[in-house]
Parts: sequence; C-alpha cells; structure tokens
Amino acid sequence: MSSPDNSLVLCDLPHTVLLHIFSFLEIQDIINIVRQTCKLWYELSYDRYLWKHLDLDHIGDHLTDQSFLTLLDSVSHHVEKLDFGMAVHLTDGSFMHKNISCPQMKSINFSLTTVSNASIAYLAEKYPDLEGIEINDCSYINIYNCLGYLSTLKKLKSVSFDDFGCSAEPERLNRKLKELFVSCPRLETIVIDSEELSDDALASLFENCPNIKSFVLAHCQYISQDAFIGIKGTATNLVNVGLAYTPVEDKVLKVIAESSPYMKELDITGCIHITDIGVGHVADNCPNLEKLIGNRLHHEGGCNITNVGLSSVASGCPKLKILDVNFCDGVTDTGITAVAEHCPRLTEIGLSGCVGITDRAVIALAEHCQWLYHVNLTECIHVTSKSIILLVAKCRWLSNLSLETCHYLAKINLDEYLGSGVDTKNTGGCRSKTITDDATEKRAPRATEESSLESVPKTSASVTSTSHPDEDKNLGAAGVECDPSVPHSGQVKSPTGVQTFSTIGSSLCMDLSGDSGLSLVVQPLLPNSILIDEGGKGMSACCVSECSPASATDPPEDDTSQLAEVAYVNRFFPHPNHSHLTSIHLSFCSKIANDSIKQLAKHCPDLMYVSLRGCFLITDTAVEVLVRSCHNLHFLDISGGSAIQSMRLTNGSLIAVANYSKSLKSLMICRNKLITLDGLQRILRDCKSLIGVWVTVGDQLRITFSGVLELVKDIDDRYVKITNTSQVEANGKQGNLCISLIPKKTPHIRLLQV
Repeated sequence: MSSPDNSLVLCDLPHTVLLHIFSFLEIQDIINIVRQTCKLWYELSYDRYLWKHLDLDHIGDHLTDQSFLTLLDSVSHHVEKLDFGMAVHLTDGSFMHKNISCPQMKSINFSLTTVSNASIAYLAEKYPDLEGIEINDCSYINIYNCLGYLSTLKKLKSVSFDDFGCSAEPERLNRKLKELFVSCPRLETIVIDSEELSDDALASLFENCPNIKSFVLAHCQYISQDAFIGIKGTATNLVNVGLAYTPVEDKVLKVIAESSPYMKELDITGCIHITDIGVGHVADNCPNLEKLIGNRLHHEGGCNITNVGLSSVASGCPKLKILDVNFCDGVTDTGITAVAEHCPRLTEIGLSGCVGITDRAVIALAEHCQWLYHVNLTECIHVTSKSIILLVAKCRWLSNLSLETCHYLAKINLDEYLGSGVDTKNTGGCRSKTITDDATEKRAPRATEESSLESVPKTSASVTSTSHPDEDKNLGAAGVECDPSVPHSGQVKSPTGVQTFSTIGSSLCMDLSGDSGLSLVVQPLLPNSILIDEGGKGMSACCVSECSPASATDPPEDDTSQLAEVAYVNRFFPHPNHSHLTSIHLSFCSKIANDSIKQLAKHCPDLMYVSLRGCFLITDTAVEVLVRSCHNLHFLDISGGSAIQSMRLTNGSLIAVANYSKSLKSLMICRNKLITLDGLQRILRDCKSLIGVWVTVGDQLRITFSGVLELVKDIDDRYVKITNTSQVEANGKQGNLCISLIPKKTPHIRLLQV
C-alpha cells in the first residue's frame, strides 16, 4: 500500500531492493521479524538470494542440532555456501545432515567447530562437486586424514586449514599436500598455517595447479627460495600472496614479484628479512597492487620497511587502497606524504606505533585521500588535534578512527568546518557547509569543470551505476572520461562504487525498476531536489547542496568543493554536513576533556563504538551529551584503566546511559571508584539490549563482589552468566567481572518456527 500522500513507502520498493535490504539483517531477524510482518515479506524471506550464503556466525553459539536442521531443511535447495561460525553446540548430526541434501552446495566452513574426521569424510562423498572448504582451529580432527578426503574432490578450488591440535608429522603432512595438489589441479586458493610446510610441497602446488591465484602462508618456518624455482621467469596469475611470519628474504620476494604482474594483495607481516629492497621489487613489477600489509606488531620481529620503501610503492602502485605498516620505526611523514599524494584511492591505513608520524602526514592524508574509511594512529604520540579535525572534516567517508594514547590530542573543535548543524530556513530541509582551507585546498582545473558540465545533456539520459574508483577509465555523463581523484558535477563516486551525479542545476533521479540493479537518470528539473523514480512514480526527497541558480538548466558557479558534497546522497542522509564516523577509540588520550567529547557527539551522530578508557578529564556531562546524541551506540568503554588515576564518572553517567542508549550491547566500566551498585542496577534493569557488562569489584570499592551476586538474582527476564569469578575469589574478592546477559527467548527456540 502507498501512504495517503502518495509518497513511496517501504513495501512499494521493488522486490530486488527489499531483498538487498534484508540481506543486511541477521538470520534470527529475518525469521522472527521480517517473516512475521506481512505475506509479501514472508514470501520474500524464503528467496534464494537471502540463503545462498547461510552464515551462522551470529547465532551459532545458540543453535542446537534440532534448530539447525530445521532451519537448513527449509532453505536447503538455496544454500551454496555454509558457514557454521562458532556453533559450539552442534554435533556430527548437524555437520553431516544425513536426511537433508543441499544440491547447490559449493563451499563449507567448519572453522572453530567440533567437526570430526567422520563428518569430513562423509561430506566429501556426499558433495563430490564441492569447490571450497575451510578447516581452521578444529580440535577434533586430524588434518592429515582430512587432506586425504579432500583429494577426492576433483573440482576443489579453495582450501584453508591449519594443523591445530595435531602432533607434528612433517613428512606425512607434505606427502598428503602433494597428493592434494596432484588430484585437484583446479585449485585457485590455498591457505596454510603450519610450521611443517616444506619447499617440495609448495613447489608441487605451482607445478600441478596452473590456475593458482592466491596462496597465503603463515608461520611456515622452512620455506626458502627453492619453493619458487618453478615460477621463476614465468608469468603467473597470482593476485593474493601471504607470507606472514615466514623466513622469506628480499630475493624470494623479487622472484614472486617478477612472476606476478597481476598481484593486488601482499602480506609480509613479521618477515624479518624483508627490507626496502624487496618492497622496491614489488613496486617495480606490480602496478596493480591494492593492499600491502607489512606490520611489525609491537616489539616482535617484522619487516624493515622505511620511507624509502613507501616512496617506491607510492610511485609504482598508484592503485593502492590498503596500507598497514604498524610499528615500523622507519616510517615517518616523508613516506606517508608520498603515499597520500600518489595514491588517492587509499581507503585504509594503519600507522599504529609509528612514532615518527606527525600532523604533516595526517594533513596530507586528509587533503589527498578523500575516500579514507579506516585510519589507525594509535600511539602516534606527536599527532595533535589540528590534523585530526581536518581529517574528520574532509574525509566524510571516514568510519573507523583509532587515536589511543595520543597525548597531544586536545580541544577537538569541528564547528569551524562542519558548521552548527542543519539549516532548514532557506534550503527546504538541509544545508551543507563547504569545507575550505585556503592554505591547503586544491581545486580542479577550470577546463575539467567546464567539460564535465557540458557533458550533462539537457534531456534525461540513463547512466548505469557500475563505475568504481579502481577502474582505469571512469566515465561521467555522456561517456566523458573523468579524473578518478577529482569529483565532477557529472560524476561523484563513493568508496563502494555507487555513482551519483550533481544536483546543481539538475535533479538526481534514481530508477529502481528492473532486476539489473540501480540506474541513474539526470534530468534538468528543479534545483535542490532528488527524485526517486520507481516505474514512473516520482517522489521528491531532500536537497543535497546549497545553491540557487537562476534557472534549472543554468550551469553552476565555479565551486568544485561544493560539487564533492553530492557524494553524500549515496547514503540518503537528510543531513549531509555531518561526519559519518561510526567508531572512535580515544583510550588514554590524557588531554581529551568534555568539550571535545561534546563536539564529537554533535558532529558524529552515527557513532556506534566509542572507547574513552583512561580519559580522566571527562565527567558525567560529556557522557550524557554523547549518549543523547548518538542513538545507535552499541559499545561504550568508560573504564578507568589505571590503578594510579581514577575516572571522575559517577552514577550520573550510568543513569544517562540507561535513559538514552537503548541499543547498547556492551558496556565497560572497570576501575571506576565513584560508581555504586545503584548505578549498575539501573543499567542492568533498563538496558534491555545489553549482552555484556565489564565491572571491577572490590571491598574497598562501592561495588562489591557479594553485591553483584545479590543484584543479578533480581534479574528474571534474562539469563545471567558471570565469568572470572574464580580469579576474583582467589584475589580476595577483587578484580574484573564480566556479566553476560542472555534473553530467555533465545534465537534457537524461535528458529523452530520456520
């Protein structure tokens, strides 16, 4: 049904769009909520699209054999990939599912389960066309026997395993691997975590499996250059290479790089013999590289990557998207600035523990890498608020930001860049403040702007939204090639590949009809408006930019920064001028005070995960503003974190959390000396979504061990599980407790209703 004002309601959406929305829900929500809503949604809930990948990760620990088999039986003809997750209560009865057949089954993941050798053998016979299998951290299997069963799967393309729980039998392991590689020549992906892998076995992989695209090794201590003799001087199809914690050297990396012109991902974490020379070989031979992981990981051995190596990568790998060089002492502003200037497609960067990083590097990232999504600056002690403000303001796609132990971080003030909020006075619903920085802002050439504007036709023209930042050529309206690093009025892209168009001088119409996905139509209608067109049904939504041209078809003024803001339309936010940060970690940022938290709450309302552990200057006032502004908060850490200095938070913080954080799932309040049992009781009573509370108890504190035990006795609507009690009792009834809360109507009970 449509609403009385003929506007579009959820049920009016095409079935393909509804199914896509449902795909983001967890299984229990599809069964217990979507399926109970209406007849249409009930029918859609059984659609093949939702059950091709049956992932039990979020409900595996609640499932029993009966509930799982009931669920699987209802969707068995759709399942192509089965991921058991942490299904700790399932037995071989579920793994084998003898009375249920999944004719489309292609891949099974048994990792972290109690699967047995008998189940692997049975399923290898039951599904001879199986193409993928994962067996990691399974204590009840012998991987040597399992490899023999897998050798019977002639169509096998992907294998992931470790020798967890098995006694060391190097000769047997490598013999079985050779048999697997000979029997399964279609292998494309192999993941091995074992210290016993030999050069001969790995050489056999390259010899017998010509289609290999991805090999990921970890802790393989006996790998040398001899393993790669077979690929030396040849061109392979390798796309993903993992060598974490192996003894490979620069000369090995050279052989791999020279033989892998299509390589996109490389992981050399913990490779103590890799230096800038090896990284330089990768930069010279792998222009398509998108992901480089070279972490040192605290004080352990690791890669010796410095600014020299990063400069090589910057010049040779312009498509780089992910860079992790955590705890690499030789990485400073020079290397990161080079990467920022030459790799505009960067979406994730990890610089934790790189003490040579200062504001200069962070500002360079903010200026040149507009698609940044994840930034880790933990322990970058020289970074200050100056660069962080710019990073949050300019990188509107930024979602995860880690700033733990950044002691010079203080007075975060985003008002200068993001304004004071939404202005509905003159723009009919929303206003977007243009970000300007005279010292650093770069503008696109005038010729580029004009050419893109001229390419927008005066009549509607359908454009399929399949453009992506990592394509070599990006076409704007009317097929005009655009610079991927510069937003245009005819083309503004998001990190996910969805493409939108400027509404300055025209309106954005989205055609939701058809099964092939979304397509975009540019029409010269009213300014400051978006139309969602479903089969000819127009619907005005909200404006996306601040403009008032003389007429709908007049070209916009010369303001490139304003054009970039149209990208926010992709997320359908009514207020495009706020940050979309969802996770921020500020633990032990000793100078962060109330004003900074209030600014973050004001301009980052999408926050879901917040860590303020050890921020000793904040008080109840800041916590209240935070929980009132961020309605979707799922995780909050306001622990003291130190035996020397205590937080100033009281029950006032807990009362605010109880009043406003109805979606909160995890709360950490350890080492808070001023909170009492009354505050904890309020949390346990009013936060119905909570699944875990971490609290410190002690006779000298206002929360005692005996008091917690008495308190949880009054909870009758949820099951309560308290862990770490034995250690607390051994320490004289002092220590940290985890209080787990489980709804009495657990998912596995309701799954029986399918």
